[in-house]
Amino acid sequence: MTDEERKRKTLEEARAHLDGSWSPERFRSEPVGGAPVRRTDSVEGVVYKVTENAPVAAAPGANDDAWNAWLTRELDARLDQERQLMIEVVGEVVAKLRAERDDSRSAEVSAEFARVWRAICETKKMMVDLQRERVERGFRDVSGDPAKKMN
Repeated sequence: MTDEERKRKTLEEARAHLDGSWSPERFRSEPVGGAPVRRTDSVEGVVYKVTENAPVAAAPGANDDAWNAWLTRELDARLDQERQLMIEVVGEVVAKLRAERDDSRSAEVSAEFARVWRAICETKKMMVDLQRERVERGFRDVSGDPAKKMN
């Protein structure tokens, strides 16, 4: 296959990728054998092979713009999917953390409310006891001396 044929086939395959008509059957190529491999000196049974026909980098051409456009579209689509997944995951984590925080706060508030309620009950009991003691003292004072007034 000459360089011109290879270039034409590559451009045709790239266009097929862009318009969505690419398929492996359509662009299947027969394997092409490379140049022969030269053997060098053997060191204790190990064979070192050197490839004499190293691949050459492709020269930039008109196909670069089409390839870059296709690659940009593909990367943007994949990044959008990953962003949506990250948004969902972060949303779930934030919701769990808020729920835990609210649960711990409500537990703290409940405990504080219980302490305040006990303090109010104790204060009320003390007030009742003081009132009772006052009343009893007043009755004792009055019962001992009828001339005394009760305050």
